[in-house]
Amino acid sequence: NARLAQEQYNTLLIAHSENPNILRQYSVLMRDVYGDDRLGIEKLCEADLMEQENKIDLLKNEDELGQNNDIWGVDADQTNQQQQGEQNQNEGQDGINQTEEL
Repeated sequence: NARLAQEQYNTLLIAHSENPNILRQYSVLMRDVYGDDRLGIEKLCEADLMEQENKIDLLKNEDELGQNNDIWGVDADQTNQQQQGEQNQNEGQDGINQTEEL
C-alpha cells in the first residue's frame, strides 16, 4: 500500500508540479510512512519555497494587470459592477418571463 501511495504521489507531482499542497502531502508520506524525516523536511521546505514563488508570480501578474488597465483606462471594479448589474437585470427578466408563462 505504501508503494502504491508513493507511485500515486509521483504521478501527481509530475502532473501538478507547481502545486505546493501535493508536495506537502508527499512530505508527510515520506516522514510518517517511510520514516524518512530528512526527505520529509526537504520536501516541506520545497513546498514553502514554491508557495512563496507562486505568490510573487501572482503579485507580478496583478501588477501587470493593473498597468494594462491603466493603459486601456479600464477600472476592474467598475467593470465587475457593470457585469453584476447586467446579470441581475437578466435574472430579473427571466423571472418576469417565467411569470408571464404561467
